[in-house]
Formats: sequence, C-alpha cells, structure tokens
Amino acid sequence: MKLVILTSDIIDGRIVTQSLINAGRDIKAIVYEEKHKGFKTRIKLLLFFLLRRLKYFSYESMARNKNGILVKAVTNINAKENVELLKTINPDLVVVVGTRKLQREVFGTASKGAINLHSGLLPFYRGSDSEFWALYNNEPDKIGVTIHYIEEGLDTGDIILCERQKVVPNDTHSQLRKKNIVLGAKKINEVISLIESGKIPRAKQDVLYAKTYRSAKHEDIKRLNKRRKYWLKRSSRIKSFGNGSIRVQEEVARRPLVDFMAGQQTDYSHFFCLRIDADEFHDETFNDYIELFRKYSDAVTVFFNVHSFIHAKDKVMECKDMGLDIQSHGFYHYTYSDYASNRHSIRKAKVFFKDLGIETKGFASPMGRWNTNLMRALEDEGYEYSSDFAYDYLGLPSYPALGGRISEVLEIPVFPIAPELFSQKGACDTGAVLEFYKQAIDEMISCALPVIVYAHTSKFREVPDLLNNIVEYAVSEKGLSPLTMTAFSDLWRKRYAYRQDMYIESRHIKVPGDCFLGREASIGTVRKFKNSLKGVLDFEKLTPDEELCCPKPRKIFKRILRKVL
Repeated sequence: MKLVILTSDIIDGRIVTQSLINAGRDIKAIVYEEKHKGFKTRIKLLLFFLLRRLKYFSYESMARNKNGILVKAVTNINAKENVELLKTINPDLVVVVGTRKLQREVFGTASKGAINLHSGLLPFYRGSDSEFWALYNNEPDKIGVTIHYIEEGLDTGDIILCERQKVVPNDTHSQLRKKNIVLGAKKINEVISLIESGKIPRAKQDVLYAKTYRSAKHEDIKRLNKRRKYWLKRSSRIKSFGNGSIRVQEEVARRPLVDFMAGQQTDYSHFFCLRIDADEFHDETFNDYIELFRKYSDAVTVFFNVHSFIHAKDKVMECKDMGLDIQSHGFYHYTYSDYASNRHSIRKAKVFFKDLGIETKGFASPMGRWNTNLMRALEDEGYEYSSDFAYDYLGLPSYPALGGRISEVLEIPVFPIAPELFSQKGACDTGAVLEFYKQAIDEMISCALPVIVYAHTSKFREVPDLLNNIVEYAVSEKGLSPLTMTAFSDLWRKRYAYRQDMYIESRHIKVPGDCFLGREASIGTVRKFKNSLKGVLDFEKLTPDEELCCPKPRKIFKRILRKVL
C-alpha cells in the first residue's frame, strides 16, 4: 500500500516516520513544513537521539538509505504544487502527523483516505495541548492517542482507534506528550495494517462530548503546577463556614482544588445531588427522611452505615424497594489510618448489602476523613467512587495520587456543611439556615460548580423539612437537573449519554467566596494536641477487640487505652 507522510519539522513527525520506515512500509514521499527550531527544540531532538528514540536528526537522513522515498520541505503544506505532487504519486493512504489544518484538495488525494495521529482522546480533547488540558481538567483517564480519518473540521473525522496512556502522578504534560508520541507511532502502524486487511473499525464522534482547546498559555501552566503541588500531598484543616450567628466549623481539605480552577471550562454546573450519610438511626425521625427520599429519589443517594442499621434492615429494604440509590458508609463509623482496618470495615459492609441484594460501588467516608490506605482498600473492594471532604470539597471530581500511581477511585467533592451542625449548637433559626443554603446554592451556580449538598439522618426533627426546602429551591426554583451521586460518577467516568431533559451549558469556573469556601479556624492548643494524639493513636472504641486489624503494636496499645479510658 503506497503511503505519503504529511508532517512538520517536529519530533512527533520524526518518531512516527522512523517507525513506519522501520516497519518496512511502502513510503513514496515525506512532505514536511519547515519550522524554526529554537534552542529547546534542538535539546529535545538531542535527548531523543541520545535515548535512542531517534536514529536520525532529519527526514532526509531517514530516507537516505531507502530507495524511492521523496523528501520535500515546504512552507505551506496546502500549497498548489503539493496538491499536484500528491496527484502524481496517487497514494493509497495519506498519513498525517502534526500539520496545520488540511484542505480537502490535499487530504482527498488518496484512494483509501487520510488518517491523522492526534495526541489526545477524541472527541473529548480536540485541538492543541490535549495532555495539558486533560491534566488541567482533572481527567488523567482522558489522556492518550486517537487515530482518525481526516475531514474538513479540526479533529472531527471518524475514529479508527483510541488508546489510553498510562499516567503516573509525577507525569507533566510535556512528559505525557513524549509518551504519547511513542504510543501513537506504534498504534498508527497497527491501523495501517487494519486498513490493508480491509477490517477497519470506524466510529462517528459524539459531538455532545466534543470540545476544542487552544494552546496552553504560561499562566495556565503556572496554575496547573501550583494545583499539582497540593494534589500530590493532601492534608486537612478545621475551617469556619458562614457569617455572624450562622457559623459552624468542619474539618476539610487544607486547599480545595477549586482554588486553582478559575477560568477552567466545565459542563457540570447545572446538576444537583443530595448526599445523605445515614450514620444514625432514630425511629422517631427516619420516616420523615423516607418521605423526602421518595419525593426526590432521582436526586438522592443514601450512604448507609451498617452498624447503625444492623437492626433496622427493614428500613434499608424500604429504601431499596423504592429504587433509591443506596451506597456504603462502611460497617463501623470510623475512617482508620491503616489499610487492613479500612478494608475490613468496607468489606463487612459490602457483604451486608450483598445479602440484601444491593451492589454498592460508591462510598462516603465516616466523618469525611481521607487517607491513601482508605483509597487502596476501596480499590481492592471494587469501588468506583468516594466522597470525602478532607480530600476535596466544593469543586469538580478528581482522581487522587497514591504514591507512584493515580487511584482508580474517583473523588466527588460536596459542599461540606451539614444542616445538623447548626442544630447541634442548640435551638437554631431554621429560616436563617435555609437562607444560608440558598446563598450557598446561588454561589455554586454563579461559580459554575455542580451543586452537591450533604446531610445526615439524625434525631433533629427540623432537618428533613429543611432538606425538603433546600431541594425544592435547587430543583424547582433554580432549575437544576437532579442526579444521584452514582449517576454523576458514571457521567464523569464513562461519559454516559446525557438525558434529553438535562440542560447542558459550558461555563467558566470562578472561586467561591470565603463564606462558603471556609476560613482556617483558630484552634486552641489543648484541642490541637487532643486531635493530633487521636490521629497518631487512631483511637476509637467502635471496633470490637476481636476484629481489630491494625498492626500488632497499635492493637495492643488500643486495647490498653480502652481499658484505661
């Protein structure tokens, strides 16, 4: 099969051309646009040569020992003389790597069409710097290469092959570009073999998910690098939320990732979820929650803590029978510091739900706490997503860094203030609390963020009615599209088709104000010491002695402390 390669004076083109020559392809011509090579480009070429990714510096030297390959340097690949050259060669297939947008006269000259290597996953990342924008948008799972047919639009042609790239936490967008070049060179050879055999998979791009990106600017790169620093090492702080008499504290992520997302484009600003952590069962109030769940089942996800509902299975089954989205809040209401204890609690809860015919794939950590051992345990138990505000809150989903790799468990941030916090302070002004939540919802909408509110099942009788008013305001008055947490996870992870009744709008993120983003609270020395000591000792009394799974020294120490205290 006669090939013509159209490319530019870039590393990408050299790597792919060398790969096709090494594979013994019948290349008739290499036409490349000349570009000024700056100091950085020359250094990159040298590095690729020294690392043996490149055997030759130029296209001319690649073709020197191959008879019949014409090499032509041009200033504009769409020029008339190049069209005439292609017509003269009459290729079967045109292979394109890193050129400007081609005119039909150029890409339409081959009998089997023209294919392009795009260093990004289509249709999600069209245009420039796909690796950068996927990192910027917290989507490492959308980094890879696509081989597609060329049409007149930019990166709009039918897809032949997509291949995801393996991404590790320390990968920069530049490193990922290099990895994608090597992966793409391998895959384009595979595609040519498929075309030769006549077995060509061909899929139309879903324009609903298509987005075209510009080249990344210096300030974009600077913002991403700053965010990556906090993404790689997460920690929590106690913060104060609200103003005046409507003020509460919660332990949340030290720096929410939304702090570094100003200007980022998103399609997820019009969704509403209500996350309910069912970590307490109170017979006198739970039926009020049941009515709330029944009314807004398309927006509610309930995370049941099994230990609290072990003698109230009928209530869990009632929720199941109404088709409610039921997920796990662990067996014991505690987030442990070690892997074995976390996995024991998660697995024990999973068995409970499975016996009731409920398959769980979402998790909400007790008290919103987060650590890498929790993530590892969730992965090993097959969970797809979690929601832990000590990791992140009030933003977009992301995949945490776990040492030398990226977690497979998606983290979904929520607005981290539960209404019960106001009730715990004593008699609360429910009107003022409702107004606070309305303002928070308005702020999230204004900042182009998904509105995910969370609450608990509790003994406070005013809370179910308050939640009813909050959901009514979000869905009926503000017109947000209701979605369960699991459906939101599926939408983000797998890009399931949007429902037709959902309103979709691309907007740019703004950073919420301190009232809702929180301000670091002033904590007394004694409280700081107690919190630190409890964290170090991982002290709790919920887990029976015979079920303690932590390392032996800590297990002995825990048992002693339990007897003393």
